[in-house]
Amino acid sequence: MATTLDFTIALSIDRILESVYATSAAEHITADTEQPAILGTAHEAMLRSICRDVIAGLIFAIAPEVADTNIDDSSADDIIEIHLAQDPRYINIHLLRRSFEITAAAGVLSVVWKSNKPELSASWRKSYDESCTCLLDLIRRGPEKILPTS
Repeated sequence: MATTLDFTIALSIDRILESVYATSAAEHITADTEQPAILGTAHEAMLRSICRDVIAGLIFAIAPEVADTNIDDSSADDIIEIHLAQDPRYINIHLLRRSFEITAAAGVLSVVWKSNKPELSASWRKSYDESCTCLLDLIRRGPEKILPTS
């Protein structure tokens, strides 16, 4: 799987779903929007599967920069590892991991709101797509393009 030269980001499905639940609850409270039934605890296994699918899409979007991943493992582990082909030391690892998780949460939200509120789903999908593009660009950059010049 991983080599000594790669850089690993470990995504937690639990943390991603925590964001999904919190964001959906906020939408319900602030906009008085009925929550989709899929957000109930009885459907957690389904949400975890959707989350894995969304993460697979995210990995595909940044595929040129991915050395390996455990996404295809048959186990339903909470942690999905993404091994980047280069070590982007210039990026704070915690911030990068959280950015990946927020992006995945946006993708999950686009799926779960699709039937209840298509316009909200489309907004989350746009956020997911744009975030995937930004993450790829950030990983590809390198420190020389991020540091200010004099």
